[in-house]
Amino acid sequence: MEGNQIELVGKGGRRILVPVSADLYAAIAAHMELAGDIHIEKRAYQTAWRRAVIGAGGRATGTHGLRRLSTREFYRAEYARP
Repeated sequence: MEGNQIELVGKGGRRILVPVSADLYAAIAAHMELAGDIHIEKRAYQTAWRRAVIGAGGRATGTHGLRRLSTREFYRAEYARP
């Protein structure tokens, strides 16, 4: 973890930094201080993700939909006309 970013390890061991809110960063940092590194199996992650999305009133389409949204937002921010 660094600043307001967390490091995730994805497919093939590829590491990426993901920006998070200051509140989420603080909560993760506090948890890691007590529990150490966080490791989660893919299926457990998918189940937790689905429950969180449904709990927030969303439609559970898996994490691929979020990747698509993130890509669209990045594209709009990078290539938006002034």
